[in-house]
Order: sequence, then structure tokens, then C-alpha cells
Amino acid sequence: MERCVASLRAGSAEEGGQDLLISAVRSYGRAYSATHPGERAEHVLLANLYVGLHEQIELQQPIAQALSWPMDTRRTPPPLRRQLQRSWESVVTRQLMELRLPAADFTVTRRLVSQRIGSDIGRTPGGARFPATLTHLKNIELKALLYDIDRTPNTLTGSAADNWRMLGDRMNFVADLFRARQQERHLFQTPFTAEQTAVIRGGGIPVGAPLG
Repeated sequence: MERCVASLRAGSAEEGGQDLLISAVRSYGRAYSATHPGERAEHVLLANLYVGLHEQIELQQPIAQALSWPMDTRRTPPPLRRQLQRSWESVVTRQLMELRLPAADFTVTRRLVSQRIGSDIGRTPGGARFPATLTHLKNIELKALLYDIDRTPNTLTGSAADNWRMLGDRMNFVADLFRARQQERHLFQTPFTAEQTAVIRGGGIPVGAPLG
């Protein structure tokens, strides 16, 4: 673990540093040595959220560019231009963006289910909001991070993203998605076939949809 930490750059993600990844590695290490299932689950969630936050900070500019208003607005008054941009971002988030995840019976049916980014995350297959080990949190560091990024604590209501360009919207969605789905074994599927993986590793773009 220390060798891994030593290979990472200190500093904030906004300035090109990897402090969040360092914290993630240390939390994964604590999860590895934890003996209580609840303690282990909370350390894993904390680490996953640190990694997700680092990723989303780094992706801020590409995401903002991808959601740019597609028409020429140079002659449009700035207030109207800003309103058009915000409305466009909201429409794209709510109407066009989705995650395609393996269904609970994926190993048999190869069936995918859609999770709309602009819709609240659904309950677990058993009907709970979160897994039992992640329902009543005890880890102070995890609770502090969720306080900063989860706008609707301890519920999936309000987890939908309104504007994917906004880091806060993305992390509010990600926090609930990671917490609610962390222990669903069918999500631990290899995302690409062996043939697709070989193409990716060779620097190419694979043919066909992920997950077979």
C-alpha cells in the first residue's frame, strides 16, 4: 500500500494532484484488514467515492465541452445565451443520458437494464434503499464526505441529476449509486468480451456493444 501511495502525486485534484487517490488507497487498505463486514463495506464505499470524486473533477472540462449548446449563439444576448445553455444541459441530462447495467440474471440472459441519469436511483433488488451494512453508517470520514456531496442523506429520493455539467449534481448521483449498488454481485461482470479487451489494449476501438 505504501509503495502505491508513494507513486501518487500530493496535491488537490484541481491542481493536478492525487490526494483523493491517496486517501482511496489507504481506505482500501483499511478495508482489506477489517474484520467486521460493516466496517469493511464502509471503507470500500469511502474509497470508491474518493476515486469517483477525483475522476469527476478531472473530467469537468471535457464534460462541459460535451454539453455545449450545439448552435451558434454569438449574436445572442449573454443572459439569453446562458439560459439556453442551462436549459440544454438539463434537457440532455434528463432525456438523453443513461447507464446500462447488467440485470440480476445477466449471466443467463445477458440482459441489460437502464438507469436514467435524470431519474432517482431505484431501490435494491430486495427492496431496500441501501445494503444492510451501509444503512446506518459509523465511519466519521465517510459521513463527512457524504455530508459534502450527498444532498439527500440516507435516501434515494432526490438522487437524480438535473444538470450533468455541474460537479455537485454528478457527485450527488454517484454517491447514492455507489452506496445503493455496492454489493450487487451481478455488477461485477467483465464489461467487455475478451476480443474487445484485446482491441482496447492494442489501442483500438472495439466493435459491438460492451457486456457482450
